Amino acid sequence: MIHIPPKISCDTAPFWAACNERTLQLRQCEACGHIYWPAAPFCPACASANVKWQKLTGEGTVFSYVVFRQAFDARLQEAIPYVVAVIRLREGPKIVSNILCCPPEKIFIDMPVRVAWSEEGIQRVPQFVPCGTGAKA
Repeated sequence: MIHIPPKISCDTAPFWAACNERTLQLRQCEACGHIYWPAAPFCPACASANVKWQKLTGEGTVFSYVVFRQAFDARLQEAIPYVVAVIRLREGPKIVSNILCCPPEKIFIDMPVRVAWSEEGIQRVPQFVPCGTGAKA
């Protein structure tokens, strides 16, 4: 899969640094326990600024997905068809990513997936593969 480099901000820099170490982490509120993405300096559930980075399992299920059969960016032409999915992580939050190593027609809602790490470019990106297949991105 061809990757378009992410835009890294001061709020997301720790997320991307952890990705380069093959670790999936999101913000967690220490006041109410809510885990959330995208990263923000305060909790969207209770507005507390008492937040930390929490390591996650990297496991989840497909919540929703779309199969792109047309490249809306020329850099993605080689990847057609590709899948963009909303993954509900085991810990609760949702993250948008790709599903790899699975034909689009085999993907289904609630399909178990696990994180896999892209190795293209200088920034690792969390993507997902079906559980139990031994597949690696």
